[in-house]
Order: sequence, then structure tokens, then C-alpha cells
Amino acid sequence: MKCNQSLLILATLAFASCSSVNVRTEHDPRTNFAKYRTYSWAPHPKSGIQPGPGVRAQIEASLDQGLAAKGYTKSARPDFYIVYHITKSEQVQVSQYTDWGYGGGYSYR
Repeated sequence: MKCNQSLLILATLAFASCSSVNVRTEHDPRTNFAKYRTYSWAPHPKSGIQPGPGVRAQIEASLDQGLAAKGYTKSARPDFYIVYHITKSEQVQVSQYTDWGYGGGYSYR
């Protein structure tokens, strides 16, 4: 599965400039990435969040531009395929205040 590993590394490189994106990758450290020069887009998986056509076009255009800058080209017979997965998570921060600070200047007798 060296193509999948290459894909993960390239996706990481392409999204490295996005501070709000968390990218997790896995690869075989023995893989020689210098021999890979051409790529193609794999069909998008049917599971998970499905981006709309406009979003998908923006993601792929951005990755195409980043890969071209690194010397990679699209090909009908690629060295590796690219596929990406989109996930969404929300974080909620709850603060509870139990001491409302009453008593500053008021007294009850």
C-alpha cells in the first residue's frame, strides 16, 4: 500500500500551511518518495462527509497547485493516487461559576 502512504504524506505537505486543519498520516519510513513524480485523484469514498462540488474543486485545485510547485504532475498512469477524508468536530467549553461574589458592601443582620 505504498501509494496510500505516499498520498498521506503529500496531503500533509499540501495542508501544512492551514493552521485550522489537523492532518494525521501514517507511512513506511523506508519508502523512497523521490521516485514518485505523477499523481491522479482517486474516487472519493462514499462514507464520511461528502464535500459539495465547489468545495471539492477548491480542495483539489489547492492541492494541484501545491503539488505542481513541488514538481508533481497529473497523469492518466500515475505513480500514486490521492484521496482525502473530511471530518468535523465541535468543541464546547463550559465554565461554571459557583461563587457569585455577593457580600461586597451588603450585609444581612
